[in-house]
Amino acid sequence: MRILRVPFDEGDLVCPPQDSPVDVTFRDARFQVTELLEPLEEPEPPPRYLPDRERRKRTEEILAASKVEDLLKPYQAGTPLTVNKVVPKVAERLRSKQERLARELCSELDALVYVNRPEYYGRAEPLAVDVSELEAQGWRSVSVLLVPVACVLLARREAPAFLRAVAGLVQECTDAETLWSLFGPAAGAEGLA
Repeated sequence: MRILRVPFDEGDLVCPPQDSPVDVTFRDARFQVTELLEPLEEPEPPPRYLPDRERRKRTEEILAASKVEDLLKPYQAGTPLTVNKVVPKVAERLRSKQERLARELCSELDALVYVNRPEYYGRAEPLAVDVSELEAQGWRSVSVLLVPVACVLLARREAPAFLRAVAGLVQECTDAETLWSLFGPAAGAEGLA
């Protein structure tokens, strides 16, 4: 909700009983939440060995090191990824949910897919992808969270108004305070709300 810039109080988020197909309710939204944990693309096979020049350079660095810090490599941020790239995987993940839940029930649910792949981070780019497979699955709405980006991919006219209002818009959170509240050390599981 924070990334979509929807104001709310913590009390607006309710977790129904465990046996309910609804994971979280928020006002008139009935979210079925799922994580996308699978690899998003085929990994490149690791090289069997470093090329000679790189291996010699790394060996020299190791031999010249006088303290552990000399061996540490600088932090490298993950790979940027757009919502457009993950839509096929989102559709695949939700297809398995839809088959389990039945289409009639999906028409009353708002799917929320959290892309939980630490090697990637969301990059805002206008939505330019076909969502017809998601529409065919029958969900009332489908949203994706790819931190720090969120997007409501589709929202039928029966979907909550706050989702319809931002459908098709890729929203990016650039506010450091909001990001810290979502993912700082004290955020815990409720940070994803």
